Amino acid sequence: MRPHRIMIIGYPSHAMTSRLHDALTERGHRSRLVDPDRLATVVSDGTVTVLPEVGRPDAVMLTTSTDHLTALQSAAQLQRAGIPVFNSPAATLLAADKIATTVTLARAGLPVPRTVSVASLAAATERAALLGYPVVLKAADGAEGNQARLVRTADELPGVFENLRASMGQSLSDRTPLLLQEQLGRALGRDRRLFVVGGHVQAAMDRVARRGEWRSNLSQGAAPYAATATTEEIAVAEGAAAALGLDFTTIDLMAGERGPVVIEANAFGDVLDVAMMSGLDLIGSLADLVEIKAGARPAAPIRPRRLEPDSRAALTAMCRRRWNDKLAELDRIAEL
Repeated sequence: MRPHRIMIIGYPSHAMTSRLHDALTERGHRSRLVDPDRLATVVSDGTVTVLPEVGRPDAVMLTTSTDHLTALQSAAQLQRAGIPVFNSPAATLLAADKIATTVTLARAGLPVPRTVSVASLAAATERAALLGYPVVLKAADGAEGNQARLVRTADELPGVFENLRASMGQSLSDRTPLLLQEQLGRALGRDRRLFVVGGHVQAAMDRVARRGEWRSNLSQGAAPYAATATTEEIAVAEGAAAALGLDFTTIDLMAGERGPVVIEANAFGDVLDVAMMSGLDLIGSLADLVEIKAGARPAAPIRPRRLEPDSRAALTAMCRRRWNDKLAELDRIAEL
């Protein structure tokens, strides 16, 4: 296999991004990791250039999301120049918008929670009564559970609504859309994350909220557990990735009354914990996808390989260390 030029747009400090860069380099490719803060689209004399110039890459991989819109805009220019970019900027933006994601999945016939978009407290009060309490109120572009609130009663709604707006740096009168969703009671505090690459589920992991917490995000102190996805869960996750146009994604499912329900789709969800729990080389699966997109290998279903014992031990130590650091941080915040 001849070396191919790969541009990875992402932060070098991100563990998953740096590991992918190393994996591609070890395979002999000319992998260039570009900090999104350095990307810029320059228009001059009728030409459009994306800086820094690294030669024409065979493929560009986005490992950042709407935390850096300028990088997405530059990646879109590379895509218009005929370079394969994945996930595409359009799909990345779609997955980051929880309202648009829910609508897209529902139109594709995939199971999602009953959802209402609201902009005002009056609308939220009216719609929450129709959904039935308890409900979940959250930002349309939130991440890691930081801007999600559980509202148990109508009396709680005004205070929770105002608190969420404040956490977003907004006043009560702001009209940025928020989401109201039914609370999936039978699965509260637990979800299952599936990692999809090239249209195929690679592995799964359960996340269970810590005591006193309802959010099942690892960033909120939830614990990871090994899991095996069911046939129905695999079909839902792969269907969600296809509907959203995502070449790789993590799809988070919760158990509903009639089966698995999609609660989240992430254009670049962290899968190192999934790799730790499954013992599978999921960074290797991503590297396989890069090679297919770059034309370094023929298109074919991507199947994960087992991690070598030493690699799994090192990954487990890293994941456990950062999880313990997060728990300590949450405990410090709780004491304030």
